[in-house]
Amino acid sequence: MPLCRPTEATLLGLITLNKAYPEALAPGSTACVTPTSPWPCSVPWLGHALGRVSPVGAKDARTLLLEALLSPGLRVLEARTAAELLDVFVGLEADGEELAEALAAGSLGRLLPTRAAELQEALEQGPRGLALRLWPKLQVVVTLDSGGQAEAVAALRVLWCQGLAFFSPAYAASGGQLDAGIGCSSDPCQDHSISACFCSVKTRNEQAGPGEAFPERLYQEVQMLGGAGPVVQSEALPSAVAWQKGMHHEVDKKVVWLSIGVIALNLWPEQPQGSYLLPPGVPFIELLPIKEGTQEGAASTLLLTDAQKEEDYELVLTDATSLTRCRLGDVVRVVGTYNQCPVVRFTCRLGQTLSIRGEVTDETVFSAALAQAVEQWPGAKLLDHVCVESSILDSWGGSAPHYEVFVELRGLRNLSEENRDKLDHCLQDASPQYKSLRLRGSVSPAKVHLVGPGSFRVLREALAACPCSAWPPEMPRVLRLRRLAQLLQKRVLS
Repeated sequence: MPLCRPTEATLLGLITLNKAYPEALAPGSTACVTPTSPWPCSVPWLGHALGRVSPVGAKDARTLLLEALLSPGLRVLEARTAAELLDVFVGLEADGEELAEALAAGSLGRLLPTRAAELQEALEQGPRGLALRLWPKLQVVVTLDSGGQAEAVAALRVLWCQGLAFFSPAYAASGGQLDAGIGCSSDPCQDHSISACFCSVKTRNEQAGPGEAFPERLYQEVQMLGGAGPVVQSEALPSAVAWQKGMHHEVDKKVVWLSIGVIALNLWPEQPQGSYLLPPGVPFIELLPIKEGTQEGAASTLLLTDAQKEEDYELVLTDATSLTRCRLGDVVRVVGTYNQCPVVRFTCRLGQTLSIRGEVTDETVFSAALAQAVEQWPGAKLLDHVCVESSILDSWGGSAPHYEVFVELRGLRNLSEENRDKLDHCLQDASPQYKSLRLRGSVSPAKVHLVGPGSFRVLREALAACPCSAWPPEMPRVLRLRRLAQLLQKRVLS
């Protein structure tokens, strides 16, 4: 019987990791500091066989971090995503004294006053290179790559994990979990939130009257969470790609939520840019060419063998169980081939696009402009950001519509007006469309807000708590729900 895709991805990832770092799988050399592992498939026996450092029944990141701190000889540090690992290190700095006291007092059954002193000394030297001071033998950080993780990886590389390699065994598109399946679970509170999401969508449709449209509010909530939207399940697979946005679905049709997680494998840990192999098999993957200068797809899809190098494509997936076909919104660029399969790099997500006057400011363009602006802010390091169109927060105030930008920084506690204006200048340089609108006065300058430490951790917790949450939760760059934007608005420092 063939292995399922998550199991294959996990075993291939472990083999790849062991080849690059021969001592990575030695007993007692690995610790995971988040409740969920970055590996696509949970393999309980593997943890016991390798003597992984993790307490039995640990549920919270604090306990996992304490257990990792007990082992100074770690070679591999794991976290589900880079954003969650960033939260762990920020929390470590904030609660360092309390954690040191716990180590000294033997909270986990071992009195370690010497280790507690080492922790305090490491924290006193600041965030840069902290991981290597705590674990001198550490070689690699393993996290699962998915949408919106690039900034967290960049921040970790520059600060806490300076000098360490990063490895993602796979790419999880649409925040999905492949082995969670597609369907309605009788228990909406089970671990796989995708089942709860399907149940939520189906229930809301059943509560509507015959012939009523798919609820616009639910559609917006689903789209905000990133990844694929709801699609209509049909008995026959349509001949052309059908992107059903859900706003006009009739109730008598069965609405499902497509969530397919592991779609690309990483066989090259030595490449820092994140190159992934798109393999054949399940789910069935097609490539939709992106028209140059737009975000529109072509009329028909291509098979993996027809991919052209240096071309951009949107991924289209078909689930084998329900034959549900859906555009994911994840855009890849083909950078090579491996045994006739395309090797790609993920470039952006079409759902993370700003448009207040018909312009198209995609995730890549905005992130590059923001990074350029932050470089001009003395001492600042960008940890995270999201954008909100001004109409979401009703923040026009008599001015033209504009972008509201929330940033979390390290090394800068206040933003001057001069520094805020630099983002708008960088956006005009990066986007001719935006520049034209600004010169005509059709849009106002982007407004930048600095939020306090831990603000994005709160946002991620709110995203994970949503019934329609992706798994693992992607980090959105554009918020379209007011309640989520207000979470950050309440935490603005300047």
